[in-house]
Amino acid sequence: MSLRRATGRSTAWAFIGYLGHYAVTFAFTVVTARLLSPEVFGIMGLSVVVIAVGTLLADSGTQAALIHRKDDLDVAINTALISVPLTGLGAALLGVAAAPLLAWFYDESQVLPVAALLSGVLFVRSFGLVSDAILQRNLDFKMRRAVVDPLAAAVGGATATVLALMGAGVWSLVAMWYANTITMVVGSWMLTRYRPRLGLANFQTWRELASYGRSILGAHTVQLAFGYLDTATIGRNLGSASVGWYGAATRLAILPAQATTYVAGAALFPAFTRMASDIPRLRSAFLEAVRYIALLAFPLLAALAVISEPFVVVLFGEQWRPAGPALAVMMLWILPLSLLEPAMELFKSIGRPGLVFQLSLLKFAVFGGYLGALWALDEVTLIRVAAGLGLSVGVALAVTVPIVSRALDTPLSRLWTAVRPALIAALVSVGGMYLLSEVVMGDIETHTSIGGLGLGPLLPLLLMGAVTALGFSLFVVTAETVERGCIRALLAQAKLVTGRS
Repeated sequence: MSLRRATGRSTAWAFIGYLGHYAVTFAFTVVTARLLSPEVFGIMGLSVVVIAVGTLLADSGTQAALIHRKDDLDVAINTALISVPLTGLGAALLGVAAAPLLAWFYDESQVLPVAALLSGVLFVRSFGLVSDAILQRNLDFKMRRAVVDPLAAAVGGATATVLALMGAGVWSLVAMWYANTITMVVGSWMLTRYRPRLGLANFQTWRELASYGRSILGAHTVQLAFGYLDTATIGRNLGSASVGWYGAATRLAILPAQATTYVAGAALFPAFTRMASDIPRLRSAFLEAVRYIALLAFPLLAALAVISEPFVVVLFGEQWRPAGPALAVMMLWILPLSLLEPAMELFKSIGRPGLVFQLSLLKFAVFGGYLGALWALDEVTLIRVAAGLGLSVGVALAVTVPIVSRALDTPLSRLWTAVRPALIAALVSVGGMYLLSEVVMGDIETHTSIGGLGLGPLLPLLLMGAVTALGFSLFVVTAETVERGCIRALLAQAKLVTGRS
């Protein structure tokens, strides 16, 4: 099988698996959001930072180093099988030690026991990092993404729902993390079918893995800090309920990015790595990836930007309404992010991970400065914080584009050509959906009956479906008008990678 087809198939399976995972996760999120308060989700949002930081420390860039490794792979894998769990254990202990500091910073006593207990997830998760790297290196996502991920989401979601019904409160969400993580680790190793030979491990190989992973670790550290600047600012200034609303908006906003960029990135990095010495081939693959990511992500961005508030209220309940406007503003963050992430995979694949770190540092500096100004002026609100995400990622993208142009020896006009159909089509789509939803329909979430017949949330859901259908139709027509054949090419690529051509 050709590399292009293997990459495409891996991306397709990763996409299918993500949709299944997201569908299951979203369903249980709706259920638990109606069983638990925004304050409970806020406590979890303040505490879960220990998992993010700990996973980063446990991995230390080892996954990327294993994928990029050219020789002595067995030695590297077995070295990592020792080093990663050890650092995972250290990260878990560090999380327990940091729990009192988090509780003090947020002035929220319940954060202490929750964060301390969540730290144990780090040690469990560390056992699955190497097996995931092996699967990713081999572009083997079929069962991992399409079966294990949705299954883990179902096990975790069911655990949280049962415990929430029993009145466990925030502990139902803690149990969800353990159930989800254990299922993923066991499933990953069952699929890998790798027989460890720990006697092959050696200190020199660990140093080599650590050397490559250092820049990746630095970049991920800055990205992690970037990702929690907003939570820290909101938690300190607005309280746990606001963290819950903001977290709900973030989970919904990230869908278009994860459904395309992060999923594709899992295949793009190993594929780009194999093409790194062939610049014309790498250039063609990168431009094609950016084009298809834009065509897939932008219509979702447009739809969520318009129907965000009724979408949140109808599904989660009136108590979650403040998340709606923040969700709409977050689309300004996801749009440049969906174009920035493929560039990060490109830089790693050509052996320049330092660029990833530098660009992550730039995002952090812009966002940190912006939030610092809001904090100093006592002007912190959910919408203003969300707007800062778009500002910081947009600045990073503006700096990244010329670097990509030089790395691939391609003019800026070709990069613009790759995203032009999707960007113009998204703007037209937003305009059409806004006119229908705001001018014609009014407040969608308030339309719950027809002629005295109460339909509950069914009618608002149907109206949102109609708005979304109009938006997608406008997107397809406009994109084809701007560049004839671009949608047909996307469909043809989908048939190719799924074996239907």
